[in-house]
Amino acid sequence: MRRTLSILLMLTALAALFPACDKDGFDIPGDSTPRTSPTQREDGMTGRDALILYSAGFNNLASSLDQDIQELASGYVPTGAFYEDGIFIISRSSLKKGYAVSVPTYIIRMYTDMDGKVQLDTLQALPDAIGASSLTMNTALSYIKDNFGADRYGMIFSSHASGWLPPGYFSSSSVIDLSGPGPRMAPPAMPQADQYSWPVFPGPLTKSIGQDEVKYPTTLPKPFEMSLDQFTDAIPMHLDYIIFDACFMGGVEVAYALKDKADLIAFSPAEILSDGFDYTHLAQRVFNEGSPDIKAVCQDYFNCYKDNDGDRRSATVSMVVSSNMQGLADVCKNLIDAHASDLEHVDPRYVQRYYRHSSHWFYDLEDYLLKAGISATEAAALHDALSKAVITSYETPWHTDSFMPGSGGFSINHYSGLSTFIPMGEAKFTNAYRDTRWNKAVGLVK
Repeated sequence: MRRTLSILLMLTALAALFPACDKDGFDIPGDSTPRTSPTQREDGMTGRDALILYSAGFNNLASSLDQDIQELASGYVPTGAFYEDGIFIISRSSLKKGYAVSVPTYIIRMYTDMDGKVQLDTLQALPDAIGASSLTMNTALSYIKDNFGADRYGMIFSSHASGWLPPGYFSSSSVIDLSGPGPRMAPPAMPQADQYSWPVFPGPLTKSIGQDEVKYPTTLPKPFEMSLDQFTDAIPMHLDYIIFDACFMGGVEVAYALKDKADLIAFSPAEILSDGFDYTHLAQRVFNEGSPDIKAVCQDYFNCYKDNDGDRRSATVSMVVSSNMQGLADVCKNLIDAHASDLEHVDPRYVQRYYRHSSHWFYDLEDYLLKAGISATEAAALHDALSKAVITSYETPWHTDSFMPGSGGFSINHYSGLSTFIPMGEAKFTNAYRDTRWNKAVGLVK
């Protein structure tokens, strides 16, 4: 879901709650003139890793995403030496000039200089490039791949997002009563505010694949978003990991779509508060000796929230091993084939949900299948497949007692780590779902 509120309200609240780090006055470059040039890798050179922060912030998250970059700079940052690992930031932000002026998407390298100061150097500026565009993402990632030549790449994607939903679908729910005998659907979305295309929910601002508001004169769609397939196909290299600092991406549909693109995927099946992941320790975790410690990234994230009070205690997080996603799909296909009629009669009111208000496309995968009345043997096979696909970290309790209890939230009584869609009779959504890679593998929507 989108982290929504008016820009003014968001900036005021965040300024009070999350003051920016003072890192020697460093700032995102405001011009398009490269201060350093990338160095082509020589044959035989090995050992470098690249962390890429894709920050699509031409939206009401601009201040939060800028704060993420500040926090990243406050932690471990490699030097600019040739053999060092690299941190790259791809950023398009509305923070400085608002929505009325088109700004470039910058490709930036973050490094520590000889004096121990963190520097942000512009490598390239892509004029008028929409950050939430698959073309921009492919261009920027290809630039890093072609010019940096790392042995391993990983990406954290930070912006709004809405799981498997196609662009524009999040705010277009029909009004059908869940309690009646007819088609199963959720209540209507709350009224929209100003020109934003997403419902405005009460409570903390939350993160909700990419969004550009593009309110300057243009013929582009407003807002501009990527579909899951566009996002997946835009990635030009194999990734060791993808971390989604964005709402609702922890769905089985997302994990299956990306299984051949990344070895590990970390995400949340529910919303993410606007302050997001722990960027201060991020580089330390992913540049870990041996291999990136994504479990620790997930634990750091959860630790930021677990001791808070009220709505600010809300967090879910999962890590998926992509090589085991096909095994999960095979088990789910067998269950869906065997219990097609039972699944049609599952009452979604009694299935673990991960949404607030009308965003009724995100339910717990395991709980949904259990509510269809599968046998104990089938349930054991499903649980085994899920335990291989979804890996959690240490003793961290991967759910809170209640998610945003003061803002139309929900209790978490069952947590498999992956959400799924429950078909509810809306042709627009079921038709779109039919074409997802996960649905083609398991046949939930015929």
